[in-house]
Amino acid sequence: PGFFACYIACAPQKKEQAFKALDDQFKRLLCEEPQAPELEGAKNQIVGQHLAGNQRSLSQAMTMALMQLYGVGADDFLKYSARVNQVTKLRPIINKVVDLEQAVRVSVG
Repeated sequence: PGFFACYIACAPQKKEQAFKALDDQFKRLLCEEPQAPELEGAKNQIVGQHLAGNQRSLSQAMTMALMQLYGVGADDFLKYSARVNQVTKLRPIINKVVDLEQAVRVSVG
């Protein structure tokens, strides 16, 4: 079914503080709906990354091939930005993908 991942960088001596900050943010997500400016900023970032990642013909061809293999149609990636911008509430998504009991932490460095 996939996974949900996040990333944080910090000095080695601040690792535990960084893990706690991530835990606090996830707990906040599970208890509070993000405010409109936060949601809009996140949507803008996601759409921007998607558009930037598909600027090259090779990236578009690979994405089209994968979407076709996944059974959603080769042109599905063209609808992505519109679908992201339709999101108004994150609670259903958060409750579906964030399970702190199943969380795995990886520390590199």
